[in-house]
Amino acid sequence: MNRIVTLFGNVFFEVVIMLAFIISINNYFGNQENYILSDGIGYYDHLPSAFIHHDLVRNDAPIEVDPHKYERIKALGAPGGYVPYKEFMVNKYAVGTALLESPFFLATCVKKSMEGDVGDGYGTDYQKAIFWSTLFYLFLTLLFLSKLLQLYEVSPWAIRFIQILLVFATPITHYANAEASFSHVYSLFAITAFMYFAKDALNRFRVSSLILAGLIFGLVISIRQLNLLVILMLPFLAGSMSNLLSALTHWFQHFRYVVLSAAAALAVISVQLFVWYLQTGHWFVYSYQGESFNFVDPHFIDILFSYRKGLFVYTPVLMVSLLAMVWWFVQKKVFLATSWIFYFVTITYVLSSWWSWYYGCSYGLRAYIDYFAFFFIPIGILLTRSAWYFSLPVAVLMLACIPVNAIQTKQYKAYILNWMDMDKEKYWKVFLRTEPQFEGLTWKEAVDLSQFNITHTAKLGKTVVPEKPETAGMHYNLSEVPDFQNVDAIQVLLYNDFNRGNDLDVVFEINEVEPKVNRVWDHRYLIQFADEEFGKPQMGQYLFRFGRMNDTNEKKVVLYFHDGSMTTELDSVQLRFLSRK
Repeated sequence: MNRIVTLFGNVFFEVVIMLAFIISINNYFGNQENYILSDGIGYYDHLPSAFIHHDLVRNDAPIEVDPHKYERIKALGAPGGYVPYKEFMVNKYAVGTALLESPFFLATCVKKSMEGDVGDGYGTDYQKAIFWSTLFYLFLTLLFLSKLLQLYEVSPWAIRFIQILLVFATPITHYANAEASFSHVYSLFAITAFMYFAKDALNRFRVSSLILAGLIFGLVISIRQLNLLVILMLPFLAGSMSNLLSALTHWFQHFRYVVLSAAAALAVISVQLFVWYLQTGHWFVYSYQGESFNFVDPHFIDILFSYRKGLFVYTPVLMVSLLAMVWWFVQKKVFLATSWIFYFVTITYVLSSWWSWYYGCSYGLRAYIDYFAFFFIPIGILLTRSAWYFSLPVAVLMLACIPVNAIQTKQYKAYILNWMDMDKEKYWKVFLRTEPQFEGLTWKEAVDLSQFNITHTAKLGKTVVPEKPETAGMHYNLSEVPDFQNVDAIQVLLYNDFNRGNDLDVVFEINEVEPKVNRVWDHRYLIQFADEEFGKPQMGQYLFRFGRMNDTNEKKVVLYFHDGSMTTELDSVQLRFLSRK
């Protein structure tokens, strides 16, 4: 009974954090129907491929010989992760994430089988299973993070504080929910567990920890091969040169256990090799065909500080780890500081050398998520061992990162942050704004008029839109537009000061007059027409694209305005008809 009480006490706070996270999803970040999407399809599809569709084994069926066997994986599309490899197709993504997801997947298979229909592996029950799987491994991450920080003698309050920061002040908030099928939470769990067992083996010489470190090291590589780099973290985990040398001496004298640890790692890694063989007939495959590193042109500064994806821009709480380095040098913790900096510089150099250093459409610099425990160790030590008048303001600043992360997570999901092409101007235009009029603002297309011929310009004059208009519109008959059949887009130009608080909605339509049929409908908030800074009188514009209308039916353009909470004067309204050259 006492053991049960002790165990419950050890996990109580982690349970509270997870419940708080689930509540925040339900009430702020929002639930969704599909969690298996984009890259997550590739990480996950090993499971339905093996257990439902039985198309994992293709090494005896090249595409030209048996194209039927490839129909399903081709239908998954580019995000499905399958790429050509010689005369076969191989899953681009490693198998480790699927291994960790498998208990939840198989339990769902059993449930669906008892209901009479296993399905295709992508139904609602499977989507929810992957969501709960991700939450489970996030929970385990919190447990191992706590145990790891305890090895560094971080105070209990600092451990709890860091656990809260991990979940609510980093992109984990997004990747444990909206994109739960991605590998990052799973990789974070595996690397955090590896760090714990490796440090325990280095400092306490426990055989069980050495074997488990090897086993989990194999899992780390099986989730993402690049994470092989965690082996370079060992000097930092040792804590000092004397500890490192003592550990190397001890394990050299007990080398048989090192061999067992390596065998455990290879046993897990062999699963990936076997999967590659079943798919292609080759044991070793470079599955990222057409993608590579450029080590002579790393984006070292961009990956850390750019508005596009910079680590410290979208996860500012981690900046404190750099502050901790300064503090360590002041405290003459030279080995700790230099070994930490060595690993930080190494992973940053490698990650920033990837051809897509910003890692595609993503919230923040997602490639660093796997290593978050590494960043929080110096933060925990700083909070524990520095004077209260130093640690307290630092803790307050980190606490302020929680609402910033929450708002930016919300912005990303609501299309306020651009998923790929943020810059300084866009970032500060929407900074901490969540109002509907900011949705899509950073996605506005830059118009290159050199690509178009201006076939006609219509000046519709000035209009005043009252507060909360029921209907306030302007019409233009397209029979007055020469050669409208060749028009590809209409640029709407509005002269206004574009106050950021103006929530007037501008609706664009093209309608057939008789019979009345709507051919085009779109809308944008007024502030999305601004090309310069808000509050400055200017001629703003928005380009509405549509397919060419080759019929001769009479049509008209309709602009109307609604839902504005303030009176809006538009000193000029123009339509510019564009035909692509």
